[in-house]
Amino acid sequence: MRVGIISIAIYKVEKVNQVNQIITENSFIVLGRMGMPLQERSMKLISLIVEGNTDVIGRMAGQIGEIDGVEIQSMLIKELNKKG
Repeated sequence: MRVGIISIAIYKVEKVNQVNQIITENSFIVLGRMGMPLQERSMKLISLIVEGNTDVIGRMAGQIGEIDGVEIQSMLIKELNKKG
């Protein structure tokens, strides 16, 4: 299991629903979410804290990254240590 942060910048307001649909479909890996409209810059930002395997996180990031007018950056923290 990995923990990561995904930052999403949406430049085309009509793409918000498409991004939200993908996030909803993958809500089982989302630990936290923060959204912020930056109207003076004509963009919307979404930050996600996620936990899951790299395949699932990467698939969701890839789906979002393919949307025209959307930019995404992700950072994963090294694999979590299991205690016990």
